[in-house]
Amino acid sequence: IHHLVGRPIAPAPLEVNYARLCLPYVGAIALTKGDVGLTDFTPDRLNDPLIHQIAARIEVVVNDVTEASAFVPQSARARLKDGRVLEVSIEQLLGTPQRPLSREAHLAKFRACCAFGFGQANPVLEDALIEAVDQLTELTDVGLLGRLAAGILS
Repeated sequence: IHHLVGRPIAPAPLEVNYARLCLPYVGAIALTKGDVGLTDFTPDRLNDPLIHQIAARIEVVVNDVTEASAFVPQSARARLKDGRVLEVSIEQLLGTPQRPLSREAHLAKFRACCAFGFGQANPVLEDALIEAVDQLTELTDVGLLGRLAAGILS
């Protein structure tokens, strides 16, 4: 994982494909707003000087894993300006079978993706897509999924 995301923050203009696999960038976003979403990969956000300042202070180091391709365990340690050290560790990644998203979290992520993809939230369309997927095995016209994904309510 270190080889995949351990790259340093690149100077502006930061490219989205680089940023998605740059733990210092993603970590700076998470530290400043508590989560990371699609809107954090827009040109304005990618080149925010504050995010770059914070990212430049994040170092990715290899832990004592024995398998180079292992994604877990992971830990993060932050040394605060007042000298305190905060640390968190995870044994399973969120969204994996071992630690699945709740339905509520899954749907919130889906709705955020729809809003980003369509340029704004559209609860009616989102609800229709959710209903169609929830009833996937009973659908008589799977073309409905394609129409809804294209933004066509029918």
